[in-house]
Amino acid sequence: MTDTPNSPPDALDGDIADRLRQIGRHIEAWREEAKRISRMTDAAVAFKSIDDAHLIDLERTSGEIYAEIAAFNLLVPEIAATSPAVAGQLAEVGDALQLVLLEITELGTRMYSLRSGEVGAETETPAV
Repeated sequence: MTDTPNSPPDALDGDIADRLRQIGRHIEAWREEAKRISRMTDAAVAFKSIDDAHLIDLERTSGEIYAEIAAFNLLVPEIAATSPAVAGQLAEVGDALQLVLLEITELGTRMYSLRSGEVGAETETPAV
């Protein structure tokens, strides 16, 4: 598929295409959020302290991504009804959602490790 998550295939109707563009914008925003959380986590490791607000922020972001994945999973059958070929091409959008969730989850693991004082807090931050 040559389209990016921000540019859905031309074969889709306007509403579905708009929803896919919105998902693409969310993915980009969460990638930026992962970078911000990564910097915040690095600072927390340096100070050996994590603030509850940072953990709450991380959980909010994770929840938003899970909700987007659920919405995307409901959208794919709608697309398949219109164009099975296009629905098959959407795997990269689903993969992008899963990857950004993985980035946030890895950062969360690192933050909670720091919070609990476990050794895992000193591990390297994943590339974002």
